[in-house]
Amino acid sequence: MMVLVGSVLHVQADEASPTRRAFAQLNYPSLGRTMNKGVELVDKGDYEKARQFFDAAIAQDPKAWPLYLNRVNVFAHQQKFDLAIQDLNTVLRLAPGILLAQVLRGQIYEHLGNYGRALADYDRIISITPQSLPRNCAFALNSRAWLRATCPDASFRNAKQAVSDAKSACNDTSSAEAAYIDTLAAAQAEAGDFDSAIRFQQQAIARAHEETWAIKDPERRRAAYQRQVARYQRRLAAYELHQPWRSNLH
Repeated sequence: MMVLVGSVLHVQADEASPTRRAFAQLNYPSLGRTMNKGVELVDKGDYEKARQFFDAAIAQDPKAWPLYLNRVNVFAHQQKFDLAIQDLNTVLRLAPGILLAQVLRGQIYEHLGNYGRALADYDRIISITPQSLPRNCAFALNSRAWLRATCPDASFRNAKQAVSDAKSACNDTSSAEAAYIDTLAAAQAEAGDFDSAIRFQQQAIARAHEETWAIKDPERRRAAYQRQVARYQRRLAAYELHQPWRSNLH
């Protein structure tokens, strides 16, 4: 979910994920070339230079919220999660309507083990997102489903809600996101329906593909795809042994 994460962020800033697509689709015309240059550096994997670029741009325009949001992507790759949360808080202060920021903050909280705060962020976004924004809602539903299905802390797991949320996320996106199908498989495993978990995990593997729109370098794109499939295959192996997945497994 970082992804960056089943969950789309998993705070590993997974390069082949709906989270990355959300970053790529940000549109803030007045920044133009500035945004493009920073994103280009991230695409090349030069995160320190990308951070320096965004730092300088923010110094010139401290109210330009997309700069902070894209710097979150840099901090996620650098494992500097406290700084990422600070930037997300700034985005929410400057642009309260950017719902993506609160879901991303929830995913970082989840990665850090602060499950209560993560769940609060997911719950709020799900409750306020209008039906006219189904993909936004799907992003939050998928994140909550992943937490409810795979959280290492049993007090936060809820198989029934996880299955319901994961199905809704898949329906809202016409089952086009492999990551959301992956989450549905994890939810079914938590519910004890391992036959369904295996079936959906196989579908997630089949739906996984190289994200040509997001990663320009073919070698990095191929590597991201291979990492994604490897994660899905590890989960499939667990479900075949009738073992549910936990988010602290790698």
